[in-house]
Amino acid sequence: ALLHEAEHDNLTGFLNKRAVQHRISEYLHNLTPNTTSPALLILDADGFKNINDNFGHLFGEAVLTDMSMEIEKEFRHTDIIGRIGGDEFIVLFRELPSLDLLRHRCQQLIERLHRSYKNGTDSLPFSISIGIALYPQHGKTFDELFKHADRALYASKSKGKSTYSIYKPSLLSSTTHF
Repeated sequence: ALLHEAEHDNLTGFLNKRAVQHRISEYLHNLTPNTTSPALLILDADGFKNINDNFGHLFGEAVLTDMSMEIEKEFRHTDIIGRIGGDEFIVLFRELPSLDLLRHRCQQLIERLHRSYKNGTDSLPFSISIGIALYPQHGKTFDELFKHADRALYASKSKGKSTYSIYKPSLLSSTTHF
């Protein structure tokens, strides 16, 4: 019980940042040549700060809980899922059968979480953006995959949010000039 509490996020029940990083690193380290390659996804809420600021923290927590339930529905129990920040989640899609399936899952999740929250006359948009890095093309360690998925997430945000991007080397050079 203590180990479970130490490794899991209280709000979502997902692995916390430290535990998810450890589990993903361990999984990547133990991959065999016969294992179908995984993909690392970083999912970030668009517009969450405005919702939290305008509707309050309890409402914000309900939005994050809803987001986590949708993430859990879209991925398999064998995938590694964690909450790595306030409104940021990570998924290791283990043994990815095809890029088409990954694209479909990302698009479905984006569509299901695209909504507006209303409180009286206030209406605030909510959506998610996703960045994706593929093993081994974009890295073989957690740090390499995370860095590249994070760049892809930045690309999704700069394309107008509510979308996903798969990392490509040109993103590295295009996003380092602020």
